[in-house]
Amino acid sequence: MLFYAGFFAYNSHAVQCVYKDATGMECATCGITRGFHHVLIGNFKTAYQLNPLSLQLFLFFAIQLIMRLCCMFIPSLKNNTANVIRWDVILSTLLFVVCFFPLIIQLFKS
Repeated sequence: MLFYAGFFAYNSHAVQCVYKDATGMECATCGITRGFHHVLIGNFKTAYQLNPLSLQLFLFFAIQLIMRLCCMFIPSLKNNTANVIRWDVILSTLLFVVCFFPLIIQLFKS
């Protein structure tokens, strides 16, 4: 997702919103990819204007990436697989709930 947002957000390969194409109205996730792109280049205000949830969802994916890289390259984590998996499930679930809760609420309101 981060790679896609960095390179394809504003070109002809960008994925179009099926909901917007069908109804003409924006969905709760419209602007997320373009928002991710603006977060990557440091333009947080524009990212927020495109979709207010783009920054916190970007943080979710960035933290997940960092956690995965740590698990791959820190030897003490590699050797303690059971604990790493347990803590990964707990932390990833909590992070998901915190970051995606507003989006989930928006989806059920629509």
